[in-house]
This record gives sequence, C-alpha cells and structure tokens, in this order.
Amino acid sequence: MKPTKSGIVAMSILSLLIFANFVFSASAVRAATAQAEKGSIPSSIKNPLDEHFHKAEDDFKNKDNAGAASQVQQAASLVDLEAKTTEEKTNKSILEARKDLEDLSGKLKNGTVKSEGEMRTVFVRVHQLLAKAYSEQASSSWTKKAVSQLSRDMTLAADNLESAWNWTGREIEKETQTIIVSAKEIAHKLKNESDANLGEAKKSIGSLNKEISKVKAAPEKELKGPLTVKSSKPPETTGSRDVLTTAITKVAESTIPAVVSIFVTERMNVPNPFVPYEHNPFFKHFFHLPKKMPKKFKEKLEGLGSGMIVDTDGHILTNNHVVAGATVIKVILSTGDEYNAKVVGTDPPTDLAVVKISPKKILPFVTFGDSNKVKVGQWVVAIGRPRGLTESVTQGIISAKHRVGIENPTSYQDFLQTDAPINPGNSGGPLLTLDGKVIGVNSAIATESGGFEGLGFAIPSSMAVHVGNALIKYGKVERGWLGASIQPLTPSLAKSFGLSSPHGALIAQVMKQSPADKAGLKRGDIVLKYGEKKVRTGDNLRNDVADTKAGTEVKLTVWRDDKEKVLTVKIGNLEELKERLT
Repeated sequence: MKPTKSGIVAMSILSLLIFANFVFSASAVRAATAQAEKGSIPSSIKNPLDEHFHKAEDDFKNKDNAGAASQVQQAASLVDLEAKTTEEKTNKSILEARKDLEDLSGKLKNGTVKSEGEMRTVFVRVHQLLAKAYSEQASSSWTKKAVSQLSRDMTLAADNLESAWNWTGREIEKETQTIIVSAKEIAHKLKNESDANLGEAKKSIGSLNKEISKVKAAPEKELKGPLTVKSSKPPETTGSRDVLTTAITKVAESTIPAVVSIFVTERMNVPNPFVPYEHNPFFKHFFHLPKKMPKKFKEKLEGLGSGMIVDTDGHILTNNHVVAGATVIKVILSTGDEYNAKVVGTDPPTDLAVVKISPKKILPFVTFGDSNKVKVGQWVVAIGRPRGLTESVTQGIISAKHRVGIENPTSYQDFLQTDAPINPGNSGGPLLTLDGKVIGVNSAIATESGGFEGLGFAIPSSMAVHVGNALIKYGKVERGWLGASIQPLTPSLAKSFGLSSPHGALIAQVMKQSPADKAGLKRGDIVLKYGEKKVRTGDNLRNDVADTKAGTEVKLTVWRDDKEKVLTVKIGNLEELKERLT
C-alpha cells in the first residue's frame, strides 16, 4: 500500500531533521552500517544517500516513476542541506551533485528515463562529486590543523568514493579498496588519538584524490552506450614466463564473473518419416504403425554457449547462432545464479545477438578494447564454456587479422584468427588482451574432426561494439549503403592501373541514383581511403560503409587516371536498396 501525501511530507521532514543533525558524520556511517547488519536495509548500503537511491531503483523497476522521482528528490534535499555547511570552493561540487539529482527527478516525472543504467550513471557522478568536495575540504581542514573537521571530511570522502565504485557495477580494485580503508583508519585515529600523524593524513588525501578522478570513466560508459572501447596497454611479458602467468591469472579473476553460460531450448515441428509408408502393410506390421499417423511431431533441441555481460542492466552479448530460434533461454552466472533471458535483438549477418536478464543486484561487466590496434603474435585469453565445462580459460596468440570467407561469404566478416583453444560451447565468450580488455567475440572454428585444431575465429570488438549498441538501442542494425559493386583487386590489375600494391577496392559497377552515383564514383575507380582509414580490400570497404550511419558525409580517396581524387559521398540506408529491389 502506498503512503498518503501527508505521510510522504512527514517522512521527508523527519528525514531532513535526522540528516541535519548527523547524517553525513562518521557516526551516521556507523549507524547506517549497523542498521544494514540488522537486516532492515540492504547490506550493500553504507552511505545514507544510497538508501534513497536503492528505493528509487526499485520503484523504477516496478514502473513507479513518481515514487522513484520522490526518492531522488529527497536525496537532493539531503545534499542541499549539506551544501550549507561546506566552504564555497567545495560547495560548487555539492551544488552540482544536487542539480544532477534534481534533473534526474524531473526526467523520472516526465517519463524520459529509459533505463536503470541511466539512473546509476547519475548516482555514480553524485557520489564522485561529493567525494571530490569532501576531499578538497579535507585539504583545507589539514591546512587549518582542524583535526576534528579533517577526520569527518576524510571519512566522507572515502565513503562516497566507495559508493561511487559500487554503483558502477564493477568490483573495487584492490589498490583502491586499500586506499579507502586506510583513509578511514587514519580518520578514526585523528578523532580518537591525540598523537595522530597529520603528515600521514595529507598523504592519504592525495591518494584519495587520484582514486576519485578514476571513477569519471564509469558514467561515461553509460552515457555513450553500454559497449565502449577503451585504450589498453598489454603488460610486458618478455623475459619472464612468471609475468605472463600472472597476467593470465589476473585476466581470469577479473573477467570470469562477467562471463555467463547460456542454455537454449528450441521446440520445432519435424516431419514424420513414416508418413510415406502409412499404407504399407509390411511397415505397419513390423513397426506397429498406428492407424492415424500424425504428419508431424514436436522435437526438443537443446544447446549451450557462452556470453558476456556488457552493462549493469543485464544485457548480454553472444552469438546469433547460440540463441537463434530458441524458445527458452536460461543464463547461469559464475555465482550459480540462474535467470530466464529474452532476446533483445539478433544480427545474423555478423552472427551477433543480445539477450537480457533482470538481475537482482548490480552485475560486473566486461570492458572492450580496440581490436584495430591488436597485433599479430599478441598474447590473448579465451574464456567460455567449451563442451559444458564452466569457466574454462585458455591462452594463445593472435594468428592473423582480417580473415574473411570463413563462413557465409555474403555476411559481414573481419575475423581475428587465434590459436587459443576454442571448442563447441565457447561461442559467444570473450577473447581478451592481457590487460583484460575484450577484443573479440569467439564465434567459429575451422575443423574436420569437430574439435579444436588450432584455427579459431573471433568477431573483432570494432564490429561487436557497433552491432551490440545498435541491438540494445533499436533491436536491429541499420546499415549504411554506397550503391556500388566491388571486385577483387589482384596484383596484375593493380599494376595495370598504375598502383604499386593490390590494396584498395575496385569499383565494378555503380547503381544509378545511388549515393555512389551522386558522389561521382565511376566504374574502374579504386577506393584507397574511406575517410581517414586506408582500404585494404573490397570486404574492408563494405564493412566500413555498413558501420556508417545513414546520412553521414564521408570523403572517399579514389585512384582515377593515375592520380588520387577526393569525392564526398552521403551514405544512404541499406533499407533504400531493399525497397528498390521489391
């Protein structure tokens, strides 16, 4: 039963009075923790604001936007009260946090908040701004040698930093956790011990500041889309096999929690093989065929694969062939928790799909690296469920890049080839660098035995990120269209056109009134660059065009009459071509 309007007002006033006295003090943190231990609020709530945030999230899940907005507004009021007790410099960050909460409350009332991830982004940022404010105030308190105030500010900075990390859905790094615990211990000493070391406190404040700035990356992930690419620096592995072993161990420990097992069931109608013989007395006698024989019967097919969690909302990236045609999909986390999943979208041309579960808690998720920067010979790690064996980790190297024609030649392919062992059941699992970034989605193997023979193929992250985000946002992938057919550029053809190497896409034909035609592209042109990116093959150009949003203007550098020429093309929508052909 929902509380009355007067009840809500009374509750709000009570919350404000309590907060004004002690809510952001160190004793309030201990009180909240004690309350959590008694079971009256979730044990994950350590910061008083988080009680409102968790309630807002629950209301949003239950489609009670008004209730969620009310909880967020109450949190904003608490932040507003605290702003009145801070210095002008730090007050700016706290006021910014309050404004973020008020904006979120307004969006919830208007029904424009699309996901829980959007809310969590704000919660992360609010805690980060508060951590920054209290850390700055701690520096000021240290300068004034105001020990009691310094103790309070350090506690609050550490507490809000911890909450910010918790809302990102990622496990707090060990180094960060150590700095948080250390800051709280030093703050406790400052409050209770007369001979507390102020120099130790200053060093701790500096460490907190560095960790607070690191959390900035978390909300950007949600704002730009669940799947984003982050730069990576593979650890040095030359000269010591122990370093390689340690790197693989760290990748396994950090990624396994975000890798899931996917079980699918497909029920399909299968033609009865005895129908042609239903009137044959020989078959009726020896096979005991019934008088009324069904034309079809239902067959239950089961399969398994792997997937990776890509955001805190429960979206999971996997292969299309893992979930295609499934009537029931079950996802099992590394913790053993089991969820029913629904298909968000599939893209057969790239063999990618996204399914979604409704998690009961914030889940860990993977981080994507840039597959374009991967080098042949680079160490990689594959994680998945080969032949039903959970949490299997294998290692190998990148054997080659840009492999095409492995499966359907008409599909969009640009595979990474690896010798990291991949077997049936690995499909949909991640291929990772030694710093834990996903640079591929394990998809296929070339084999005559049915098992791994050293030839594994993964869909590169550059393609998976684009397709995954499109499936999450729209449920389908809209592709760009150029309107030109391409033929392979052989060494002899390249030489006849005056080129020193067979790199580029040779235009064989241009469709009338297509984007290519309007841009002035002609038969016999060789596309050397698509924007600033060099074109290696026709498949390369086709994939780049497909990944471009319709309406985007792109400069094409073409080779024509023994010289380079730059054309500007406005990419069309592939749906236009389908409409023309129907």
